[in-house]
Amino acid sequence: MLVLVPKAFAESEYGSEKHALKIMSRLVCDNIQNCADFKAACARRAKEEGRYCERVAKMKPTNPKSLLGSWVYFSSDQLKAIASDYNNTLKKLERDGWLNRNSHYSNFAGNKFTHSFQIQSNWWSEPLKLYSVKQRLCKRKFTCVVGDNGGDLNGEYVAAESFLDSFMLPEEKVNELDSLCELSLWPDRQRQLIALMSAKHWWSSVDEYGRYHSPLTQLNKRFRKYIMCEGENIIGFDFVNFQPSLLTLQQIIKIPESEYEKYSSICKNEDIYLFMLERCSEYKTRDEVKTDFLAMLNKKNQYMVQMELFKTFQVSFPGYADTVLKIKEDSHLEMTKFLQWHETQIMFGGLVRTLRTKSKSPFFTVHDEIYTPFSQRNIVKDVLKKIISKRNLCTRVKEKGLLSDQSLLPINVGMKVNTSYQSTLI
Repeated sequence: MLVLVPKAFAESEYGSEKHALKIMSRLVCDNIQNCADFKAACARRAKEEGRYCERVAKMKPTNPKSLLGSWVYFSSDQLKAIASDYNNTLKKLERDGWLNRNSHYSNFAGNKFTHSFQIQSNWWSEPLKLYSVKQRLCKRKFTCVVGDNGGDLNGEYVAAESFLDSFMLPEEKVNELDSLCELSLWPDRQRQLIALMSAKHWWSSVDEYGRYHSPLTQLNKRFRKYIMCEGENIIGFDFVNFQPSLLTLQQIIKIPESEYEKYSSICKNEDIYLFMLERCSEYKTRDEVKTDFLAMLNKKNQYMVQMELFKTFQVSFPGYADTVLKIKEDSHLEMTKFLQWHETQIMFGGLVRTLRTKSKSPFFTVHDEIYTPFSQRNIVKDVLKKIISKRNLCTRVKEKGLLSDQSLLPINVGMKVNTSYQSTLI
């Protein structure tokens, strides 16, 4: 089992006590989650106010107190699940200056709360690190449903959740995983997600647009080559030119047949981002075009029309440029709704629904991508092909052959890592 604790804690006498390590890890993880929730709330607020705030979008805790200084509520049942002898362990941690305990609690209806715990302030600035703890884990039994946003797709979301336990990161790669975390914008958030996965502390949710979220959707893609499914390597699939291709599903503006044929052919058989790269001198790489193209789709119209990329797109595909403008006429958030609604219908209403009824293959999704054990690749691939044909989608499937375990070498902090997949178009 992988845990996340302050470095000094792991090097203390408690570094060999698995119960203490597990309790401290859960406390640290919950503190980081509080920070993540704060960031998400700020982003939602900015979104509701109809403004894009880059500072909010990139916000991460910089004040140590904001990371490890909050109080965390633990019920006795939660603590028992972590460690059977939790009470003695907590007393020792409090005695030795690691934790503060608020012993107040309430059982009154409408005002119930449990005991809460806080890491003592002299450890707030201590660096956090992943460690391995010898621990046999049973599969978690899922009891929660993803909420009310799913509607008629709730069965598909629950099916996706039920397979989460099948996927794990190898504990013997703890040093490599910890080093990779340092390459992230918020390293401790990635460490937290890894620790939660290892502890089988899963969660899932569905946003207002139907997008499914779990620790695996938030885990940096660098880690996907490490993920195993019951001892087997995984393989991924996604759609080429996916979001641009969804514009062909719109029914707002009648597109001239010649333009539809041209645009749909590029999306299905070529690369829309390379097409734009060749015609817009402002960009040097495909990745730059892709980043700005997706940003263009979601910007307010008043800012989008000033972009050279949009002007180039307008010259090549005037009907689809008008479509983008029309969808966002009242609010730029309508494009987000349009794109993610169609993505959800294709991924969960099509792919997951079919897999749920015709196969028992484990899988997890990351928005428009799906990952499954290598031995199940043909089942998933066939379903994807049928969905493209049935829904007349102007895209194709890309197979992402993840690197084998033999290629996993130690990675130094700060080192540039090649995380590209061996891609095959199907």
